[in-house]
Amino acid sequence: MLEYLITCLYRLGFAIRKHLPVTTVKIPKHVGDLLITITLVALAFGLRLVIAPLNTGLPYMTFFPAVTLAAIAAGLEAGLLAMILSLIIVNTLLTPPYFSFALQNLHTNAWANLVFLLNGLIASFAIEAMHHYRRKFAKELKTSTKTHAALKESSQCISKIFDNLYTYIALLDTNGVIQEVNKASLDRNRCRKQEVIGRHFYDYPWWTYDDKVRAQIIAAIYAAKQGESLRFDIPVKIGDELVTVDFHISPVRDENGTVTGILTTALDISLRKKAEEEVRILAYYDTLTKLPNRRLLMDRLKLALASSNRSKSFGAVLFLDLDKFKKLNDLHGHDHGDLLLIEVAERIKCCVREVDTVARFGGDEFVVLLEDLDKVAASASRKAGAIAEKIRASLDQPFQINDHIHFSSPSIGVCMFYGQTTWSDDLIKHADIAMYRAKNLGGNAIRFYDPVMQHSVEIRLSLEADLRNALSGQQLQLFYQIQSDHPNHGPTAEALLRWKHPEFGMLLPDKFLSIAEESSLILDIGNWVIQTACRQLAEWAQNPTTRGIELSVNISSQQFMMHDFVESITATLSRYKIDPAHLRLELTEKALRADLDDSLTKLKALKQLGVNLSLDDFGAGSSSLVQLQQLPFDQVKINPSLMPHLLTNLKDAMLVKTIIDMARNFSLEVIAVGIETSAQSLFLQRNGCKIFQGNLFGKPLPIEQFNAELLQFAEIESNVTFG
Repeated sequence: MLEYLITCLYRLGFAIRKHLPVTTVKIPKHVGDLLITITLVALAFGLRLVIAPLNTGLPYMTFFPAVTLAAIAAGLEAGLLAMILSLIIVNTLLTPPYFSFALQNLHTNAWANLVFLLNGLIASFAIEAMHHYRRKFAKELKTSTKTHAALKESSQCISKIFDNLYTYIALLDTNGVIQEVNKASLDRNRCRKQEVIGRHFYDYPWWTYDDKVRAQIIAAIYAAKQGESLRFDIPVKIGDELVTVDFHISPVRDENGTVTGILTTALDISLRKKAEEEVRILAYYDTLTKLPNRRLLMDRLKLALASSNRSKSFGAVLFLDLDKFKKLNDLHGHDHGDLLLIEVAERIKCCVREVDTVARFGGDEFVVLLEDLDKVAASASRKAGAIAEKIRASLDQPFQINDHIHFSSPSIGVCMFYGQTTWSDDLIKHADIAMYRAKNLGGNAIRFYDPVMQHSVEIRLSLEADLRNALSGQQLQLFYQIQSDHPNHGPTAEALLRWKHPEFGMLLPDKFLSIAEESSLILDIGNWVIQTACRQLAEWAQNPTTRGIELSVNISSQQFMMHDFVESITATLSRYKIDPAHLRLELTEKALRADLDDSLTKLKALKQLGVNLSLDDFGAGSSSLVQLQQLPFDQVKINPSLMPHLLTNLKDAMLVKTIIDMARNFSLEVIAVGIETSAQSLFLQRNGCKIFQGNLFGKPLPIEQFNAELLQFAEIESNVTFG
């Protein structure tokens, strides 16, 4: 109530100061306060005269309220002035003699004046203090009101920004539970806030991702809880759209640095990624063929040189230039030329491995980078030549360009590299020089920068071309080598392949089998060997002297991996009506290593047919007990490379003895191959080996000579029996 009265009087004083003067001149504040004070004191004096006659006493009855009202309306100075004016009026006008001044009046009213003075001072100062606190409160209230309005405006602005940001924003508690999300996230995915609030962030209803991404997000939330900030890209599915988002998670801390929450933001950067990929393609790829361009090729070539230096492996650069390309452009226009280049790029890619790089160097020039060919120079150059020949043969085929048939061919230059002994620019130059040598020969040719390698590759390519005619030309033959053992065992032999080359004479398998394997001719040759061997077994079965002979045949890894290998063997046995027990198939670890389960299935099927099985070249490389334990072999053949130093190298001797002991423990026969001396044979016999093969017992012979040796062997057996 008092505060209300003070406020009213303050407003009254303000109104008096503003509106009391009739003039339009603005009255200063102190003049207005003086007028208010005089007016209140005058009213108090008039009210005192109205209430009581002069001689009734109570001179201060109306003046103290006037002092109080003056202090309320105009402040401390007005209250003190009203108090002084009131004392003057009381001591001059309301104290006898009335309306006059006498010193006696001050003495008479001394205590009353003192009390009035003290009360006036107390009231004035108390009211001034109330004015002070009122002004301070009004100022703070005004400031608070302005601050509240600013905060409200700022909050509304932040809320608008927060809700309209395209970035997905979510505020989580320290356990990863969502406390708030922005409107843009909800609108994008047509979700309501109540569907999201209170759920774990990694269970976002509009996000779909695999377990790996889920685990990554959970780990990031835990890291943020520990005070770490993380940022990474993750693939997520939003609705039906698979996008990449830039995910950022960071802790929210209070003024003491304590983590009180977690802030996550996710920005869809699919368009940016797409744009970056397009820029990368423009920078590093040819726009026509989509192959790496010169810039990317040179980068990869530098890396290939460093890799070759670490792995000590050879690589090669093939430089290709199309023959007759200008003719096509001149006759049919550049659009036909572009179509040809696209088709050429596709054909080249089909001829190389996934690890190799095919690049368009410019115009009708292409470069192929071959890495990790081999650690041996000769073998690496052969492989490079084989790939180059495959490309040449592919590009030598006719091209269908719109409605026209176009014949083209490449000139290919090959430059080998090893380590970082050559600059990448020099490699390209050397391959280019070799390419021009091929073009000067009339095109459609391959040339090596190194003349020695060129000669080796030419011989190999020539052998491959001749090998393709070897079967039809009846140049392949089977030689047979006796396998000797104790007299209580029947005769056994191995069929060995030979090539009677019209120019180079009789070639052993090590000269041409690798060529056959690389060119896939090995399948036709392997099938011919099986057919020939089984036909020979059928012929031997007609003769009582040779009826019981057992014949071993080597099977290549490519041949064994054919899905119909078992069916092919079954059909051949049935065709020649031979006893399966007379056929022994020899397989190396390489043939079994590709797919052990498939190998086991095939071997079991062969055993059910009655075919004998032998593990060839045991002891070479990574021999494993798995082959002896799991696979149904009957025999183990010791690798012949262990025989030359059997009596002089303790390690070779111990290895051979270990192989014999292991085989005997698995109830397998052991045959030693490559026996040249009686001392080797005696050592093997003493250590438990009973079957031998080598020149000591008989050299590989053509069928006519071998049959004669068999007859001689049969006569010896007969003499031993009846002698």
